[in-house]
Amino acid sequence: MSNEKYQILIETDMRHGKGYQLHEIRGAVNKIIGFDEGVMASLDQAMDYAIHLLDKYSKETGNRPSPLEAIIIDDKVLEENADRDVRARQLLRDGDLKELPDFEPTEETAGAIIRMLASVEQGGVGKDGVRQMRLSIQPLGLFLVMYETTKEFEETWFEPALKAFCRFLASHGYGKGEEEIWEELQGMTRPQGVHWLFNNATLYNLSEQDIKYFCCLAEEEKERQEGSSGEDEGFSLIPGTGTGGGFGRGPGDVSFTVHPGKKKGGKKRPRGRRK
Repeated sequence: MSNEKYQILIETDMRHGKGYQLHEIRGAVNKIIGFDEGVMASLDQAMDYAIHLLDKYSKETGNRPSPLEAIIIDDKVLEENADRDVRARQLLRDGDLKELPDFEPTEETAGAIIRMLASVEQGGVGKDGVRQMRLSIQPLGLFLVMYETTKEFEETWFEPALKAFCRFLASHGYGKGEEEIWEELQGMTRPQGVHWLFNNATLYNLSEQDIKYFCCLAEEEKERQEGSSGEDEGFSLIPGTGTGGGFGRGPGDVSFTVHPGKKKGGKKRPRGRRK
């Protein structure tokens, strides 16, 4: 068990003068953690990621510091963000922090995670009248986009990927069996699921190849469902020429063109089999 000092300071993002960054102190090692693009806009978001880092440290060392002792929030940081963050204003009003603020993932915080892993560029309108989008996206970002889409529209073709994810966690010390983990995930809202998948993918060090394999399972199931229904329109990800040279080939980002399907009434939506 490690006896080294471990703290996470929640600070104002030095690059933007607003929002938050995390300052991780692990013995003699200091590390500043922020989003490569954008900013942690809310204290809830910063706290969620701080707890994720604390969980990761505990798993690596077997040492579990108290969150109230390990995670430090300075009043100056709250004052610098109070004009734009309701949680910062609440903590300033209520005085000393007696317990960790409750964190409930929202569409905003889930979206921030995905934006951290992906960038979108609008493309032209094709002959079919559908506007295309070019995504430069990391494999984990692709996994979360697929999850969000199928969760929103109650599609089932992503289930093989999610069950493989649950099976991975069950075999790597999550503490529950595959079916129990699956039931836990099924009970989550879409934002909760995005946070849970992101946190566990990073906590359990899933490789890019693991994530790509899960996505391939989903694509195979999607093709199977479309083939059995005789339909061939919908949410499709066509490999492009991203930094990694295309899905499944090499490290780095991957580019895709997204062709949305159609929802009843003429609106766009992915297609697949409903539960």
